Amino acid sequence: MHRLLKEIADVLGSRRRYPFFSLATLLHGGSLLYSTATASRNALYDHGMLPTRGVDRPVISIGNITAGGTGKTPMTVQLAKLLKSFGLKVLIVSRGYRSLGEKAGAVVSDGKRLLCDVHTAGDEPYLMASLLRQVPVMVGQNRFKTARRGVKLFSPDVILLDDAFQHQAMLRDINLVLMDANLPLGNGHLLPRGPLREPLSGLNRADAIVFTRCGPSQITVHSDLAHLLSTKHVFHCRHITVLRGMVPAGHSLDHMAMAGEKDSLATISQGGPVFAFSGLANNPNFFCSISKMGRDVRGTAGFPDHHYYSSGEIGDLVRRAEQLDSHALITTDKDFVRLPRSISLKLDLFVLGVEIDFREDTERWQGFIRQRLAACDAQISKDSQISTRVD
Repeated sequence: MHRLLKEIADVLGSRRRYPFFSLATLLHGGSLLYSTATASRNALYDHGMLPTRGVDRPVISIGNITAGGTGKTPMTVQLAKLLKSFGLKVLIVSRGYRSLGEKAGAVVSDGKRLLCDVHTAGDEPYLMASLLRQVPVMVGQNRFKTARRGVKLFSPDVILLDDAFQHQAMLRDINLVLMDANLPLGNGHLLPRGPLREPLSGLNRADAIVFTRCGPSQITVHSDLAHLLSTKHVFHCRHITVLRGMVPAGHSLDHMAMAGEKDSLATISQGGPVFAFSGLANNPNFFCSISKMGRDVRGTAGFPDHHYYSSGEIGDLVRRAEQLDSHALITTDKDFVRLPRSISLKLDLFVLGVEIDFREDTERWQGFIRQRLAACDAQISKDSQISTRVD
């Protein structure tokens, strides 16, 4: 099974041509079926044959066109903070992927305190609720129903839909699509042959494209993508690694408060060797970021995205780290919330997070959000007046 999973991962990450009788051909057949189904579904929404519903609040969707991490969670946190700085009340609505609250819906945070655990909320909504203050977070598979309930409970000025670009059942006013600048389209194939969630024509629904993880080098844009970008607002941002905190050896994980402050990274870059572990869509990216800090990474362990760790697994990681003479463990804030709270570690544990920096695009990005929200408010006010006259 491990060998098969590795072979699938190799195919998903490669653009090279494979022999006709190969796993790639089988996955490509699946992509053709997936493409047909997705295109048909999009067409039904485009022609109004599938229902869409909205709430009387501006709605901003943060999503992507590829499976895997493009930075949706830190982007949602950044946008929530930006909207708060505008003096607006914000509500975050997420599906709560693979959580206990996904089907029935749940209030993760009322903006003052956490109201459920990570298993009920899901790791990403729980993390967002932990990092944000005065921003309610809710989860539910039916995001329209969840948002409507949130309007009654919290009276937000703006609703942020996390990971909702393909969720067309709910109307949105601003569609943001994130793309990893290093590999915007993956290998260019649709699921399951590649990471694309839908054909590139789906980007016609986007109001803005945000390239994440931008470095100093020029972004290589796929030829099919270049034409679409010419008609869109395009922004560039980078991921900044921040130290959320540290859990000293011998202490329970609750010893570290997840408040989201920008602590100095000096203790990471100047310390001894570490053992890194994570369960992300792209674990190598995280391991590489630690090495770039100048820290000696003695060993790594990668787990599937959204992986919840057992006490036994953490014990194994500690033993591996000690065998490699590592002085500490290091992981992400997203992984930290998925660790069993009852354990205490024999090594220090450093917890890293990511924040978004738009650099020279900051002013233009903020202006875009302000302008589009003003247009949304004007339209909502107009629709309300029309509804009142009809009534």
